[in-house]
Amino acid sequence: VAAVGLTADAARREGLDVRSVCVSADDAAHYWPESARVHVAVVWEGGSRRLLGVQAAGRRDAKRIVDLASAVIAAGGTIDRLGAVEHAYCPPLAPAIDPLAVAAFCAQEVEAGRLEPVSPLAALDPATVLDVRVEAERRAHPLAAERARTPAEVRADADDLPDGLVVACERGPRASEVARLLAARGRRARWLAGGLAWRRAARETGR
Repeated sequence: VAAVGLTADAARREGLDVRSVCVSADDAAHYWPESARVHVAVVWEGGSRRLLGVQAAGRRDAKRIVDLASAVIAAGGTIDRLGAVEHAYCPPLAPAIDPLAVAAFCAQEVEAGRLEPVSPLAALDPATVLDVRVEAERRAHPLAAERARTPAEVRADADDLPDGLVVACERGPRASEVARLLAARGRRARWLAGGLAWRRAARETGR
């Protein structure tokens, strides 16, 4: 576990207009035997987009992620500057799209109003959950959800889906894409930030 700057709660106590997102990702290429899950939270000030803090938890990658974020915060950088950091692709040590880049992109989408996050710790009503995981993920970790669709199926029948759905996937990015798709089709949909992997990790650790 590693952290720099302010958590969302600490920033609120400072009276700041706080926004935050969290994502789950692999810390190496998904096919690499030692690849492990890493969870990243990004906290920023609404409007100014100023990066306030980053927290990370994972078996191997948390320190590197926070070290990079620390440099951006020290320079007074924004979520856009965080997203502009160039990351090396090294299959044993980093995936093609770095977890910090994924988190920064999601922060930019939230700030722009194209994504509405739901905390991975929030209570979920099965009637409003849209599960967009693949079948193997659903079997491995069942979820109480009245609707299960692949992203392709959502594209085909988006007009028949109701407003107010919470889109959930294993790590978050797939659900964010589907939520943006539904929004583009005139449906209000929220995204389970951090995905079900974050939700399970929080329950297992009691945090």
